[in-house]
Amino acid sequence: MRKASVRFHQAEHLGIGRENQEDRHLCVPDRGLFVIVDGMGGHSDGEMAAQIAVNTIDRVCVGRPSRELLARAFEVTNREIVAYGDQQGYSDDKKPGCVATACWINLDYPPGCVFIAHCGDTRAWRFQSDGNGFRLTTDHGLTDDLPERLALESNQRHVVTHHLGTRQDVADWVEYNETFLPAGELLLLVTDGVSDYLNMAALANVVQRTWLLGVEGIVEEVAHQSLQLQRAKGSGDNIDVIGVFR
Repeated sequence: MRKASVRFHQAEHLGIGRENQEDRHLCVPDRGLFVIVDGMGGHSDGEMAAQIAVNTIDRVCVGRPSRELLARAFEVTNREIVAYGDQQGYSDDKKPGCVATACWINLDYPPGCVFIAHCGDTRAWRFQSDGNGFRLTTDHGLTDDLPERLALESNQRHVVTHHLGTRQDVADWVEYNETFLPAGELLLLVTDGVSDYLNMAALANVVQRTWLLGVEGIVEEVAHQSLQLQRAKGSGDNIDVIGVFR
């Protein structure tokens, strides 16, 4: 039986006031594997942690999608980032790390099941054509329990409590989830350069009014609107967006 297929588009921007791109992404449509990563640690160290993450997840997640393989990918990623930090001689409180969201779509029969692994404040959503949607991930940070409006205004919104690159056992706090992506719905992955500026209502509005432009139009407008809001505030963060249509 022929495999299902997906259409995707990815967009990124350095962000306002940023000199380094610490976001990384992985898009492997023939495997249904889509990953978005935000590096932590500053400059090349955050970039390196994020690159280790996408390389490792790509290497491990081969075959039929499953929670078990995603869990192994996150565990191996964590160990490899810790090993890199050790090799560079960093103390534990200054080691590089990253936050990440991975969505692995089953394209074989029956198609549409999505396995998700997540830690930190990268996010994944599902949207319908009318903008109706819901988040598939929960932020791991100091503002988790605040309403979205207050969380966006908090000076602690960038502090995450879970990340890859720690000596803790990731099995205790990596979030795993499953959803079903019907044909004609959108899967959207973003880093905090988007989610710190576009709240749920604003994101839904962008999706609804650009739906007829397809996945490329939606993703490009999400990135554009995020950048415009960063410019209005005079500061920002790296922007990375992935959109997937089944």
